[in-house]
Amino acid sequence: MLNGSRSPVRIPASQLRPEGVVGEPFTVGHSGLGFMVPLQWFDENGDAHNDVFFVAGGVVYKSKDSEEWAADLGQVKTKLADEVKRRFTKQFKDLIKEVVLEITQGGRPITSDSDVDVFDSAACEVADEVAPTG
Repeated sequence: MLNGSRSPVRIPASQLRPEGVVGEPFTVGHSGLGFMVPLQWFDENGDAHNDVFFVAGGVVYKSKDSEEWAADLGQVKTKLADEVKRRFTKQFKDLIKEVVLEITQGGRPITSDSDVDVFDSAACEVADEVAPTG
């Protein structure tokens, strides 16, 4: 405290980056599967709110200004967007495959007479519809 007032403490950005974690510009070092959930919800007064929540790792997140934030979203059109879509598509496909294999085959691959992983091909098609890479 200076002169009885509180002043914010700022941590230098160099202290926030783990030692040795450096990457090529505009590349992705790590990604995880998360979902944005557009929704309408009603508060304690019954007033409607058009909002976007975020779900990752089984946790639901909401920003304090999520309604304004959602209205301010813009499309990313760069090499970075292409890489994010590619990674999302792979993670989405792997997740679908894992769930379906567990339900239908107890974790064993679904194969045809030619020993081709049939589900892998089908999952690629679904993933391309959800997050086209081209």
